[in-house]
Amino acid sequence: MTTSSFTLKANTTYIVFAFTESATGDSATFSSTFSGSPVFTPIGAGSLNYNSNDYEFGQWINGGATDSTGTITVTFAKATHQAYLQVVKLSGNNLAVPIEQSAYTSGNNTNPYTANLPAPPTAGDQEVVFLSGGEDLGATAPPATPSMVNIVYAHASGGSAGTYANGTATQNTSFAGSNHHWGTIAVEINN
Repeated sequence: MTTSSFTLKANTTYIVFAFTESATGDSATFSSTFSGSPVFTPIGAGSLNYNSNDYEFGQWINGGATDSTGTITVTFAKATHQAYLQVVKLSGNNLAVPIEQSAYTSGNNTNPYTANLPAPPTAGDQEVVFLSGGEDLGATAPPATPSMVNIVYAHASGGSAGTYANGTATQNTSFAGSNHHWGTIAVEINN
């Protein structure tokens, strides 16, 4: 999967989330066509497998000294039945250490869908959450408690993915919905 061409801004952090419904033993390789070959760094464990064939991946990348136009590609080891790639541009974060903490969580045929950080967040930090599902999680983005802004949400019968943001990080977040197979990546942004 490859993004449309966009400008990777200088000295700016981007979070890259990917979901695939594929086959047991899948993995993902992240690459880009940006000048200077910026390095992708896994968020926490870097991936989570749930419901046997569902996988979610999280990495971050910093732009170089100057703006560069290109694409990001995520290559899966196995053939995919449904896949999503979402890129989030951060602002106001620590460039050297943009991620304060993170957590991967999943549930099999349960609800609500939770995205809980391991420790209380630092005051002033922001939060980004990636929610994926092995089925269609609904016609609209599942609502978050506490409230979060849904940046993007895509869904089909083979899987769903949405990215949410909150200007104030919270330790515990949940998303309302019916019983489904789901996974989350909760990320506290180090400001």
